[in-house]
Amino acid sequence: DLLEATNGEEARKIVESYNNPIHLLLTDVVMPGISGKVLAEELVQQQSNLKVLYMSGYTKNVVANHGILDEGVIFIQKPFNAATLTQQIRAVLDG
Repeated sequence: DLLEATNGEEARKIVESYNNPIHLLLTDVVMPGISGKVLAEELVQQQSNLKVLYMSGYTKNVVANHGILDEGVIFIQKPFNAATLTQQIRAVLDG
């Protein structure tokens, strides 16, 4: 299943009502309200096998320099195409 949310609060509600394991969270780093990092940390606490792929229009260096992402996280920079997204998703799920 593919679950879609327009923001972090909506994602929280969807996860609470979804009764199956979620394998991957694709989240923007910067969102209104809750940040992608905080959302991911909360959801990983609920589902320890959850993998996370972050995306942003900011470069990885800018995002990392502002303390938004820790070193070693998997990150994809916008804009990206379907092939790049597919490769990154596979890397996250296989990692």
